Amino acid sequence: MEFVQTLLLGFAALCAGCVLAALRHSKRPLSRAAQSAFGGIAALAAVDVLAGYTGVALALNYATAFVAVVLTIIGYSINDTIVIYDRIRENMRKGEGTEVFRLVDMSVSQSVSRSVYTSVTTVIGVLILVAVSWYYQIPSIFEFSLPMLFGIMSGCFSSVCIASILWALWVKKRETWQTEEVEPDGT
Repeated sequence: MEFVQTLLLGFAALCAGCVLAALRHSKRPLSRAAQSAFGGIAALAAVDVLAGYTGVALALNYATAFVAVVLTIIGYSINDTIVIYDRIRENMRKGEGTEVFRLVDMSVSQSVSRSVYTSVTTVIGVLILVAVSWYYQIPSIFEFSLPMLFGIMSGCFSSVCIASILWALWVKKRETWQTEEVEPDGT
């Protein structure tokens, strides 16, 4: 049990460290795909930590079912993140929203209902699993469905609210670096 906790915390720390190191030390611009990847990885790290510590807080056993939960949550989160990044890309091609934060806001507004509907539909099914497994005292299904419930909600949140904002911040930082390289500081 402690091994899985340490593994989840280590993965989250590694992802956060990679993103922070890239933000701090990279002076040359990365491709759009790499920028999107950093935002997605940071959002996934947040989801993994929340799902992992939901299990810790509720003193659930870490077994193969929990690994399946984490992988499923990662899948949902990646899917939502890709949908939002794809909408951002489409709006960039159309030339709508020249300012980055406006572009992200418009793209998230266009795709948030789809992400929320997908998550709410899945949450309803998982809530039924939680209720039935709790009522009939089936611990294996309860240990699967409860972290899944929190993970789906946090995955939707991280995809909609965290990943797109991290991408926008990354792009703004890149623009700042490019203007610093172009403008001599006069010393």
